[in-house]
Amino acid sequence: IHPNGRDDLCVTVQNGYAAIGTAVQISYCFADPSSTSQNFQLFDLPAVGSSGNVQLHGTNYCLDAGDNPANGSGIKIWTCGDGWLQQTWDFESDKRLSLSNGEWIFNTLNTHTNYLWCIGQCLDVVAGSGPTQTKPYGSEENLQTWECSTNGDKQQVRRHHIHHCHP
Repeated sequence: IHPNGRDDLCVTVQNGYAAIGTAVQISYCFADPSSTSQNFQLFDLPAVGSSGNVQLHGTNYCLDAGDNPANGSGIKIWTCGDGWLQQTWDFESDKRLSLSNGEWIFNTLNTHTNYLWCIGQCLDVVAGSGPTQTKPYGSEENLQTWECSTNGDKQQVRRHHIHHCHP
């Protein structure tokens, strides 16, 4: 999974291990197919035009946008849940990943309407977030959810390859 127009960068589980709550950011793609680090860049996606979990290959961890995704919500991995809105992604025909939420869910307590879910949130790169060096590898940019764009936005994340992130 790559940022739009950047096949050299991949969506990557950080810290060199997969665990509940581990951040998912953008790192350079690992070119060596025998590298165990490459396992943190391999995701299984729903078929184009459908929706479902984006699962870290060979694990029971999925991309998770948190309980109340909105502009700026960070991305992490979490135990996969069947039908959890924060883990159900549409794999659009233009290869964009967007949260599959299809309707507003809201709370009208005290006559105030509090929207608990934002429609049209896409996987997005935080502009200007810059590199962070950690071990065993760093990240180049942070990931978030953001209102989907239809203008080919370079910040939007799209899927270009199946099960590998070779540049």
